[in-house]
Amino acid sequence: MKNLKICAVALLTLGMAACTSDEPNGSQEANKGDMYARVRIQLPTGTRAGTTDWNGNTNSEDGYEIGQEDENRVNNVTVVLAAKESDGNFSYIDHSTTSTLSSSASNTFTMQFDVNALNDYAGQTVYIFTYCNVNPITAPGAFTDLIAGYASQLPWQSGNFIMANAANVTYDNDKDPSTPPEAVPAVTLPSIETLRAQNNTPDNAFDLGTVQVTRVCSRFDYKKGGNVEGNDNAYTIKANDGAEIGEIEMVAMAPVEIAQEYYYIPRISADGTNADWTYCGAETNTNFVVSPNYSLKTVADLTDEILGKYNYRTTGEGVDLGAATYDWTTLAGWNGVDDNDENWNDNGNSGFDKSNYKIWKYVTENTIPETKAQKAGITTGVLFKAKINSVTNTNFAKAMEGKKAVYSYKGTIYGDLAMMRQTAYTEGQYSELYKAFISVFGPNSLTPKTATDGTGATYIVKDADGNVSFVETLTDAADNNVVDGKAVFKIYRPAADDNYYVYYIYRNRHNDNDDIAKMGTMEFATVRNNVYKLMVTTVSDFGYAATPGDDPNFPDPDNPDEDPKVYFKVSCRVLPWMVRVNNIEF
Repeated sequence: MKNLKICAVALLTLGMAACTSDEPNGSQEANKGDMYARVRIQLPTGTRAGTTDWNGNTNSEDGYEIGQEDENRVNNVTVVLAAKESDGNFSYIDHSTTSTLSSSASNTFTMQFDVNALNDYAGQTVYIFTYCNVNPITAPGAFTDLIAGYASQLPWQSGNFIMANAANVTYDNDKDPSTPPEAVPAVTLPSIETLRAQNNTPDNAFDLGTVQVTRVCSRFDYKKGGNVEGNDNAYTIKANDGAEIGEIEMVAMAPVEIAQEYYYIPRISADGTNADWTYCGAETNTNFVVSPNYSLKTVADLTDEILGKYNYRTTGEGVDLGAATYDWTTLAGWNGVDDNDENWNDNGNSGFDKSNYKIWKYVTENTIPETKAQKAGITTGVLFKAKINSVTNTNFAKAMEGKKAVYSYKGTIYGDLAMMRQTAYTEGQYSELYKAFISVFGPNSLTPKTATDGTGATYIVKDADGNVSFVETLTDAADNNVVDGKAVFKIYRPAADDNYYVYYIYRNRHNDNDDIAKMGTMEFATVRNNVYKLMVTTVSDFGYAATPGDDPNFPDPDNPDEDPKVYFKVSCRVLPWMVRVNNIEF
């Protein structure tokens, strides 16, 4: 920037700085009268992220959705003009906010800027950042590109979805295909004299071109997929050999691990950090969309600082998966909002049934730097609550009939505490079950009662059913299962309504590499302007217990305005949602 001697940082996250000059901005006579310019904001068409190269070639197999009317509406626009610095970041020049459309057919807005702010940029390239349905200006000259506070600023209010610059994935076909365009929309300003003389009415406003914007949130759609006749929420559970072991019914679902902080303006980089990041760059299969908390997500053990930046947590101390604090959707009778977009519902040759998906929830963008950093505590997903309807294991069934806690150890279900105790005693002191039982309930917990018969011989006391009687009386205390900080047995406990509930967690897949043994780039993420189509297709085991103390495998985390003004006209169009189909197997 020229002639700028005093600069105060104002756009800390974006890297923009608001600068003041001690040089004259022109004569008072020259500053008389308004000047105008025009910008169009566009929500262009697009395809699945990660499958489109810079020239618009695509191999998307899932299609896209235009979106609902309330998802596409643009009510007001804030445009920030910026200069690009040598380090690739941007410095603030000026901004304008308007809620007046000069052309609703093309989403065109007339913007008003301070001409004095443009004096130092005449003949230079300026860059255009656009925000719909939100004003990120926090004070004159102060600006933030970081949305912080999940509850205070939800980006998906009906008819008022927050939108901002899109990743540049659609291009002018007349341009040389060998030279990718600027990722952030840019224009070369004429001289200040030209702006004053030739762009001095709204009708001859200077054209800043078109800015593409997208919603900053994502959408989860859900389709019921039960395999039990007459109940589309129920699933038969089968062992690997095909034998039926029970039936569960999905009764509720809730979004979990929702990021509280994310950027207005997207940026990508090779490693998910701010090193050589590109604002509005196109996501590919080899780069990462950057999170504002990337540094906190790459440590070996996730800390409370990063875990605390998520809502509806399913990992860490004090978690209860059955808690009412989750944003539960009851599935019985739930029909959601019809997903009636023809671009999606046209089955064509896609090879799967696209019908009956329903719009469910919106979630914030949440990405993870580095493949190895994709962990449960920081990955957005869905928590499913399921009721156990039936079991084939006799001991399990008998314990359920008695409304008792059901004990399992290393995949084997033993029934209630008394049943497991009998088995542990029978297997003997060298068995794993015996040792585990002693570790939880103490050394005398498997000591049998003895008595002396008429001859003086000692015998073990048994009841009428032949079960051994023991010296100690044991209880199913909820906190009586943890040794060295870890639960030993998996315990299914009846809830207050006498039902037995288990829980399943789906961590959202963004780029599924179809290899469960190898983590892929951006495989687990939730990226803005994507629609994730979810359906539970298979359930092969009973899920998590409600609390860590009842489940050894419970999820771990580590898994401004001045006169005179220059007016800019902006037209706006919303990008279609990109579709990703994720079939879920538990």
